[in-house]
Amino acid sequence: MPSDFCSASRCVEWWPAAHSSLCAFTVAVGAAASLRVAVEHNANWAVAHAASFTLFGARLGAAGPCANWEKPLAAARLLRRGACGWALFVDADALVSRVEAPPVPLLRQMAREAAPAAPLLFAACNSPLGSRLECDGLCCGRRGNCSVRLREEGPASPFPCLINSGVFFVRNTPRAHALLREWYAHHADKETHDGDPFYEQESLNMLKEKWPDLIEVVGGQVMNTHSSFHRRLLDTADPHVAYDIALRTSTGYEPSIRDDSRLNRSLYQQLAWSAYGAPLGSARLRERLHEELGECVDDPEAFICHAFARPIEIKVRLAEHVAASRRARLLRLLHAANEEYRTLDEVERAQQAYNLIRKEHRPV
Repeated sequence: MPSDFCSASRCVEWWPAAHSSLCAFTVAVGAAASLRVAVEHNANWAVAHAASFTLFGARLGAAGPCANWEKPLAAARLLRRGACGWALFVDADALVSRVEAPPVPLLRQMAREAAPAAPLLFAACNSPLGSRLECDGLCCGRRGNCSVRLREEGPASPFPCLINSGVFFVRNTPRAHALLREWYAHHADKETHDGDPFYEQESLNMLKEKWPDLIEVVGGQVMNTHSSFHRRLLDTADPHVAYDIALRTSTGYEPSIRDDSRLNRSLYQQLAWSAYGAPLGSARLRERLHEELGECVDDPEAFICHAFARPIEIKVRLAEHVAASRRARLLRLLHAANEEYRTLDEVERAQQAYNLIRKEHRPV
């Protein structure tokens, strides 16, 4: 639906006939602009579940070394709209895989299970090895008895308990607006100007430590699962090791398994064979985990598959695969909601036409 909001905010949006007060959004600037297929797929999923979807395709802030800082800025801009009771951010390289899953019941469940706290922001941790809504069993979460705290490296895949900001819900309240401003203010820190690409995410973890009751962390399996993960790994001899092999091989995280002295190499070799049928460090293992799309898209329980820290060509291929393989199911959902599938080109043309009419009728 073309709007004055998008005329002023340099965005385009999909708007459902019946709106639930949830406003989903993404930011696609720089390399992410090539992920149009992912944006269009996620937008139509949102509409099928009575949520709007806004694409911010141009920077709202000053040009800088990292476009990730557009997330809190775009969230704050979107929450100026009274129609948005909550906003849902989905990274442009994160794909809704289980399109039948509605976002609003999940939000309600997270809020219910967080009680008596009333968080203003829900995000997921790096690890998808938790149960139900919980983060990895090693992580503290709402429990005081745990072995790995927020910033600790953990026994296998690096920093399992840290927030990954690729998917998050944020509430439309004055206190949440202040939280977003505080998050964005860190873009002026030295780390950003030194080129740290993860500092936007790091600063959200800093806010979690400062305001523990305002930010709730759920498991990566809930709504932000790395593209290399499949729940079958939970049935292996050591799920943490099996997932770490997939994560580090598919992303090129440093240090590599070979160079990380903390790790039990014989156990990793055993899990490479039993989980993936190839020896650790082999070309065969690399081909399966680094060059293929990853198993998340084949996991019927996976809600959102996120290709974070993977090459852009893999992100594009993953988007094309998910969009094509889920299209028939998505069309049925849209039909049931009395909605039509709308392409990105269609909504862009509608907004351009609206902007032109608005300009022609602007008082001189």
